[in-house]
Amino acid sequence: MKHIKLLGILTILIIITEFVLSIPSGMESFQEGMEAGMQEATACKNNAQTPLPHPIKVTVQVSPVNAPLQTVTLNCGQNRTTQAVYATDSVTCNISEPASHAILTIISIITLFPVLYGVYSLIRLLICVSRKEVFSRRNCWWLRWFTYSTALFSLLITLSEWVLERAALQQIQLPGYEITGIDKTYVEWSSLFVMMLLTEIFAAGVKLQEEQDLTI
Repeated sequence: MKHIKLLGILTILIIITEFVLSIPSGMESFQEGMEAGMQEATACKNNAQTPLPHPIKVTVQVSPVNAPLQTVTLNCGQNRTTQAVYATDSVTCNISEPASHAILTIISIITLFPVLYGVYSLIRLLICVSRKEVFSRRNCWWLRWFTYSTALFSLLITLSEWVLERAALQQIQLPGYEITGIDKTYVEWSSLFVMMLLTEIFAAGVKLQEEQDLTI
């Protein structure tokens, strides 16, 4: 049981460390979004353009079809340079946000509260494991809450990005390039399904343990 206790403590430390390290990047993304929105509003005002209804920034992946080749100068050292051909593989622009994406975004924000409680439940579960309190209905409840709240949030994110991708394909036209998709959040669905399977196996183990205790 000592290795289980050490693994539980190590997992808690990793979760806390990842959360702390993610704060600066989250703040930076939020600041970049605000600055981009202000710049877009200023550009529309100065150029007398009609602003997009509910604009949202999206990065689309593109593949050159008939686009002219561009060159870039490379410094090879010793005062030598050479020319290299390059092509754009992604473009960031603003599109009009579809109503379905806005609805899914609101639902995803609401779902953050169960996800946060799921993280809290996981920490409580790991604390119990570190205390050698493993097989109990309370631990089963906490594990299920964490697993299924994470899966639900991942599903909502995937659906909202799929809707955004459909809108980007309809609204954006780039001469010489074919739009192949947008930058998406990588979700390991295989890992999520393995987590759900292991959660139900753990729940079945807890039930068998209780039946065995009652039999004895």
